[in-house]
Amino acid sequence: MVRVALLGSGSSSGANKPEFGLIKLPKTIVWRDIEINLSESLVNSIDNMEPNVMVKAMLEFSSKALILGRRVESLYQRELKEGSRSMVEELKEELTGQANKHAEEKTAWKKEREEWLEEKKRLGTWKVRCLEYEKKLNAKITNLKTNYDELKEKHDDMESELDDLKGHIIQEHINGFRKGLR
Repeated sequence: MVRVALLGSGSSSGANKPEFGLIKLPKTIVWRDIEINLSESLVNSIDNMEPNVMVKAMLEFSSKALILGRRVESLYQRELKEGSRSMVEELKEELTGQANKHAEEKTAWKKEREEWLEEKKRLGTWKVRCLEYEKKLNAKITNLKTNYDELKEKHDDMESELDDLKGHIIQEHINGFRKGLR
């Protein structure tokens, strides 16, 4: 809690004690994380101060606060400049790194694409060869089927002739036995 003394009329020598009343204010928040809190002993000592001494003290603190504020401002501006420079440099380095990474990935993709195209060509020629061999094999199969059919016909004809010959041989044997018996 901050107390403010309202100064009344009085001399600077302090002969007449000025009349003043105390106003109690809740704690004051100046900026986000800055609070002004005064201890009871400090408030009591301020209450018992001479008005001129209090004014001089306020002027001194005000001057120091002004100087301190200027110093903080210059430090803050320097930090902003250096921070922004360093941030820009960091961003440049990051962008350079990303550009290098992108270039590496691009070359890797290009190499992979070339490998795929070579594989496609290889498989394409392999496929063509397989199709050619399939055609040749199909032609051989049809030739073999026709040869088989021809051989089967010849075999069937030979089998019937062989059966006829067997029949004739048996007949001749039978005829030979009959002649021998007569």
